Amino acid sequence: MKKVTFKYVLDSYVKANGTQSILLRITQNRSKRYVDIGFPIKAEDWNSEKCEVRKSHPLWREIDMVMQNELIKAQRIYLTEISQDRPISARQIKHQLKKELVGDSFLQYADIYV
Repeated sequence: MKKVTFKYVLDSYVKANGTQSILLRITQNRSKRYVDIGFPIKAEDWNSEKCEVRKSHPLWREIDMVMQNELIKAQRIYLTEISQDRPISARQIKHQLKKELVGDSFLQYADIYV
């Protein structure tokens, strides 16, 4: 089984308002998958050495908590599969993370908000 690593990066695409998305990079066997955490920030508010939001950003605490939460979710998915001796790929981890955000179907998603 190949080891999976997780790291936060800033998207290279700059939006019209000058912001870039924070992405969770999931790497396995040189194959990379990216999950957007939903917080676009400006490049000057991103510390690329520490891979975190600078404290100069007004929402840095909230963004940091979301980043930690998403990382824990991804690690939990990976460790659960590994502990049960089931192989898992970066693509499967990404799919399960997005499934938690959106749900299995639109009807389940709608039931939450109705």
